[in-house]
Amino acid sequence: MFTTKPIHFLQSFDFPLLEAFMEFISFLGLAPILIVLIGLIAYGINFKKGLFLINVLAWSSIVVVFAKVSIDFPRPPDIDPNIQSIYPSPKKYLNTTTPEAFWELFSAETLQKTQNDELVQFGFPSGHAALQTALWVSIFYAFRKRWVFILGSSIVTLTSLSRLYLGAHFLADVVAGTLLGLLIALLLIALIRFSNYEKQRTHQAKSLSILWIPLLLIPFSAFVNISVLGAILGLNAAALLLILRRNFPVFHIVPWKRISTTLIGLISLLACFYLNPRLHFTGIDYADVIIIALLNFLLFYGGFSLSRRLGLIRFRY
Repeated sequence: MFTTKPIHFLQSFDFPLLEAFMEFISFLGLAPILIVLIGLIAYGINFKKGLFLINVLAWSSIVVVFAKVSIDFPRPPDIDPNIQSIYPSPKKYLNTTTPEAFWELFSAETLQKTQNDELVQFGFPSGHAALQTALWVSIFYAFRKRWVFILGSSIVTLTSLSRLYLGAHFLADVVAGTLLGLLIALLLIALIRFSNYEKQRTHQAKSLSILWIPLLLIPFSAFVNISVLGAILGLNAAALLLILRRNFPVFHIVPWKRISTTLIGLISLLACFYLNPRLHFTGIDYADVIIIALLNFLLFYGGFSLSRRLGLIRFRY
């Protein structure tokens, strides 16, 4: 599954419109686009379901980045100079044997070079495939609509094809990413079902376990993406305080008020995405995670408070 033959086959269909379409599909899997999608759901449709989806995306990002860095496999253009890729061609190709058989793995020489950081590409697994799978499986579970299933299945399938067509990943990368995303979604779905998160009208520690469980990752901050972990800790802490004090927010039926709430939420989410990677204060990962989480808590809780004071949201009783 690490052979470049499937990629060469797909790239034999060399049409400008097809390439543009595949680039658009891959674009839909970028983190800012997914953040906007779940932000629209969380702040414009249903906060309870959206909060679950935000946690799915955060966990998926943390697990995928950890897997990529730990495994550190090459990407297709690193071993095959004939692959057309959206990634810049490396200054030197790995002069090793390219896998030919379907189940053949990389040679020990290839892995030694990539895992010794001679060539850092982090190809395995596919982050696009993992995030899209985890998110759309969770969206379908949250809303249980036929059109969501059809749309999500189409996006997941096309995303995998686009990553192959664009030379970004091997077949093994997208298969592993899809399976990993599915596993993460199923585990988090099992957690909210066990905790009765969906059905509870008043909440306590058990029903809100999906919000405090990320705290368990703080001691392992050196091994995870501290920007994502800090963001989800801050958002979950703000949501916990809000829910335990007032319950889940309900959005206003007046269109301009609902749009205003959505904009406030999106600004908060995107601000975290762009600012968190720049917030490194101590050089100690677990300390920086706590500081980032506190700053994000203030940002998100401030957004909730602003929406409440402007009369944009009310609370379920």
